[in-house]
Order: sequence, then C-alpha cells, then structure tokens
Amino acid sequence: MATNALELGVLAAPQSNLSMQGGIPQSGGTVVPGYDPAVVGLLNWTHQTTPEVSIQTAGTPTLVSNTTLANAGLQQGFSTGAQAALSFANTHQSVNALTYGYTPFTASSFGLTVTQPLRRGFGMALNRRFIRIAGNERRIVSLLFQQQLVASVYGVIRLYTDFVALYEDQKVKQETAALAESSIPIPGRRWTKARLPPSR
Repeated sequence: MATNALELGVLAAPQSNLSMQGGIPQSGGTVVPGYDPAVVGLLNWTHQTTPEVSIQTAGTPTLVSNTTLANAGLQQGFSTGAQAALSFANTHQSVNALTYGYTPFTASSFGLTVTQPLRRGFGMALNRRFIRIAGNERRIVSLLFQQQLVASVYGVIRLYTDFVALYEDQKVKQETAALAESSIPIPGRRWTKARLPPSR
C-alpha cells in the first residue's frame, strides 16, 4: 500500500492514436470497382449560325444548325471485378441547308457493355479486401475501447484504495503522536504509566 502522495498511482494513459496503419496505405493492388450503381446523363443543346461563302454549297447564304444531345447511362461494379454499363445516346439535328438530304434527322443508340477481367483484378477475395479490412478495424476499435474502459476502472479503484491506505496511515500516525505526548512526564506531576488504547 502507498504511504504518501508520491507513491499514488495514476490512471492509465489513454491512447490518442487508434490508427492501425499510420501512414501506410491500406492495401495495394488493382482499383476496386464501385459497388454502388451510378446513374450518368448528358443533356446538351447547341445553336450555330455560319455565313456561307458560296450559296451553292448549302443553298442558303447562312447555315443555321440546331443540335440536341440526350445521353443517359447506368454503371455498376461487382465483387468479381466485372463492370457493367447500360447506355442510351440520342442525337437530334436540324439544318436549314437546302442541299442536305436528311434534315432534320435523329440518331439513337442503345447498348450494354460488360467487362470481366480474367487475370489482373479478378476474384472476390481481391475486390472485397477493403471491406474485410474495415471489418477487422471495427473489431480492433471495439477491443481498444474495452481496454480503455478496463484501464479507467482499474485506475479509479487504485486511486480509491490508495486514498483509504493514506487515510488509515494518517490516523495511525496521529494516534502514535497522541500516545507519545501522553507518555512525556510533566514537571510537578507524578509520572504514570501510559494507558494503551484498547486493541481493535
């Protein structure tokens, strides 16, 4: 047991850095595909007026064209490394040229593209590595929290027991001093044997 304030224990020092890796990157390897589906789209309208040098080229002194683009797509990544893209493209153009055979005209396309790497970047173990790392770190942080909680409870209990020990030590020293003072003979008074306090 501690007998003075210098011997008192302190609470366990808390860990301020819970990082398991520091400046080291999580993992190398190929880029992990995005598992969340992504919706992409493009809408564009263009108006262009061009003066013509020769009226015989377009049949008009000024060529005016209006172009509208409307594209949409859906992209999705999978844990095997595959990536799928569904796309739709639509172009509409109108020109005031008299010599153009098709005006206005519309061109549309619809396509599905699936890409699956067969060697580099293939496999669920490779493409789910960050998910496993995150799960391990979550368990590690939970264990660190339990460790800090145990250390804090231990520190409080240790401080309390040290306080009780110091308090009892102080009481013993006070009783010893009082007993010593009662044993000192006083001039003009008969000396009597000190009476010890009853044992506890």
